[in-house]
Amino acid sequence: MAATPRPLSAEDLTKRRLPSILQNPQRTSSRSISPQTFVGLMAKWDSFEREVRENFHRQPWAGSQRVLTWDHDLINRERVKCASEDGVTGRFLQQVGQVMTCVGSELRMHLYFGDWQGDRDSGVPDVTIWDQNSVAKIAGEMKTPWTLNLGRLMSETDPDRPTREDFEQTFTLCAGQVANYMKLHQYQYGFLSTYDETVFFKQETHRFTGAWASANGVPQGTERNVLYYSNAIHHDTDFIPCNPAVNQDHRAFIDKVTLRECMLYLMTQVEEDPGSHPYRNRDTKWTKPAAQTSTGGKAKNLAPDPSKGKLAATPSAPKSSGSNVSTQQHYSRGTGSLADKMSGLRIEDKAVEKAPVPRVRIRWSGSRREYMWTSSQGVESAVDKHHVDKNKTLWVKIRGLTYLAILA
Repeated sequence: MAATPRPLSAEDLTKRRLPSILQNPQRTSSRSISPQTFVGLMAKWDSFEREVRENFHRQPWAGSQRVLTWDHDLINRERVKCASEDGVTGRFLQQVGQVMTCVGSELRMHLYFGDWQGDRDSGVPDVTIWDQNSVAKIAGEMKTPWTLNLGRLMSETDPDRPTREDFEQTFTLCAGQVANYMKLHQYQYGFLSTYDETVFFKQETHRFTGAWASANGVPQGTERNVLYYSNAIHHDTDFIPCNPAVNQDHRAFIDKVTLRECMLYLMTQVEEDPGSHPYRNRDTKWTKPAAQTSTGGKAKNLAPDPSKGKLAATPSAPKSSGSNVSTQQHYSRGTGSLADKMSGLRIEDKAVEKAPVPRVRIRWSGSRREYMWTSSQGVESAVDKHHVDKNKTLWVKIRGLTYLAILA
């Protein structure tokens, strides 16, 4: 007797791995050529998986337990064979777009997946995420898994991975197409997918000064956009519990987040942050027609700030004018680029220049470490929360407000 199908809620569907697509032996043998290659500044989005899991835990799953479908093998297994990029795109829209549009609706999001009919010479993505007013928010480019192995291309451990030169040539060509869409249509987020693997992108604008500008070959005071790229997320990765409130190491979340979970993260960003679109990019060194790359210009990996040892995603600490903490100035939830996150609070780059730097000292209670701060009245108290990010930067929460702190 066959087992009774299990009901699946929005949370269940988000946590599920994708079924593998079926490939038709009579299939395309070459990859579609990207008309653009990326020649700007790029950096690894190291904290991506951890941010994805933090976002998952913030969702109101308890209020979204309605049954959306059933776990039935006859329906959930792939039955359609793919032979082209269009076929792969169709399966992606079914397994990711259709499902996550329903999940988003359960979470009161007003977004949906679709394609875009138009002049492809002007830059039209294969997959787009739209809002309720038919305004596109996220661009996605599709390739076939048998002509582009993103997992091997992005791997740091695969013995058959390409050389650094081959990686830069192939990846910057593929990334260039997505980056061009992101600039042309003013998206902050995008992705490149073969269905089997998906790489996610975001762009952030940073002003380069001092030694950091010199390290990246950028004129002093110049604003440049940086393209951040994630690890390749595999379609069949299982949801593995890993609590970001307990584990602060972003590496602990690698190969533990599902593709649908990652897509939910991007959907949440554009739903909650109006600054993600339109996202202005005036960088003249961003993409270039692929046919012109032989005449000069190539992507450059972002060099860290020599004075701070931090990548562009981390703001440099302002100078402190005193030892006390002002609770009137803080990192607000604004529409600027995201520098880091703590307890779901967005920290705006521009606020960093104005915010104070609390003097925090460590107090030991047996083997337990506490972070203490002193108010303007001279009263010493423990901070509400603390978080040390991947760049060893200390963030503290005091009276409900979040600050970048230094140790006294």
